[in-house]
Amino acid sequence: DEATDFALWVGNTSGPPAWTSEAIIYHIFLDRFYPGDGKTWMKPENLSGFFGGTLRGVIQKLDYIQSFSFNTLWLSPTFASPSHHGYNSTDYYKVEPRLGTNADLRELIDAAHERGMRIILDFVANHWSSSHPTFQEAQRDLQSPYHDWYLWKRWPQEYETYFGVKELPKLNLKHRPARNYILDCARHWLEKGVDGYRLDYALGPSLDFWADFSRACQAVKPDCWLFGEVVDAAPVQLSYASSMDGALDFLLNRALRKTFANNSWTLEEFEAFLAAHESYFPLAFSRPAFLDNHDMNRFLFTAGGDKDKLKLAALVLYSLSNPPIVYYGTEAGSGQERDVYQNNYGFFEEARLPMRWGGDQCDDLIDYFRRLGALRRKHAVLNHGERRLLHLDSQEKTYAYLRASGQDRVLIALNMSEIPHAITMPASGLDQNAQDRLNGHKVKLSGNDLIVE
Repeated sequence: DEATDFALWVGNTSGPPAWTSEAIIYHIFLDRFYPGDGKTWMKPENLSGFFGGTLRGVIQKLDYIQSFSFNTLWLSPTFASPSHHGYNSTDYYKVEPRLGTNADLRELIDAAHERGMRIILDFVANHWSSSHPTFQEAQRDLQSPYHDWYLWKRWPQEYETYFGVKELPKLNLKHRPARNYILDCARHWLEKGVDGYRLDYALGPSLDFWADFSRACQAVKPDCWLFGEVVDAAPVQLSYASSMDGALDFLLNRALRKTFANNSWTLEEFEAFLAAHESYFPLAFSRPAFLDNHDMNRFLFTAGGDKDKLKLAALVLYSLSNPPIVYYGTEAGSGQERDVYQNNYGFFEEARLPMRWGGDQCDDLIDYFRRLGALRRKHAVLNHGERRLLHLDSQEKTYAYLRASGQDRVLIALNMSEIPHAITMPASGLDQNAQDRLNGHKVKLSGNDLIVE
């Protein structure tokens, strides 16, 4: 049996960069976001084609993005690639020409920084396109210096891949030249001003590679943010604490969708999960959280188009300590026509339809997400305060918890039923001037009870 690699970077003790605790992230799928002023969407034959979103389009929509208090942009892969999604790159030093130029990316980085915003790139270390020049040469020539960059089962046609996809050969990151190339690519874009990376399929490369990756990145930019896509159990996610800042919170994503989108979890089940989840992960392990992304059904589709369910889930997302992520269009009511899991196969393009603009957007949701962003920006306690359960009534379907740090207190109260309810709970140190900062509901103190109507 082959031994399992493990690594501990002893120098990695500071935790995530301080700025990340205040991050409110907007996840942009570039080909589907905005083609640019004066341009219209392309009309490909199918959803795997190109719709024409560009980096210039993102630059031109920065006012829109910032109006929601988003201060961090996570861009889908920007490097040269034959696909609409970009997770199969052919050149990590070149922006995909359909999306723009290297100069456009630099301009976006500079424009974001001038606004006090950060840029996170999607980085794929595990694999790239079979059209990558190094792989093409390695297949042609057994003596090529790139031969050992890949893991051959039987050269030249059988090799390790990403989940059996022949177009996605897996890199041999134990081979130092291949590893150094990836590290150099990561350093390059940090030197160009990028603020961090979302690390695609972090389960693929070994932990010792990620420790090396983090060390290389922090040597260039000490406050860069590195978080992984680790779709696995909590202990596996936490095993990455020694080699990166954290991981996307897929476990919370599942809990939010089960509780608020399809109602397969009760409030008791959600609270039990949340209490255990929060106590399991240390504060130093960053867990950016989300309701949906490019690889799953949109939340609104799963919720049967019920915008009230989306609002409740978004309120919880924004009121927990995890940095919240909003997938492009979720704030505007974007949907999809079909389930991504048709005939037991993933057609993820269904969740990547072009962004709605203008009159096609849902003004009610736009307004709500703007108020959520303003609320989180104003109350730092939502970034780091402790959470305490105050009220849970399964029969009435009402739920409330407090986020508190010193004298700063924010109460979150939810009603999941279809009828109005008055919720009575301990006042928990709130004063007579307590206000509903989100919806303007009536709030009053009666003795030791806080009553929200």
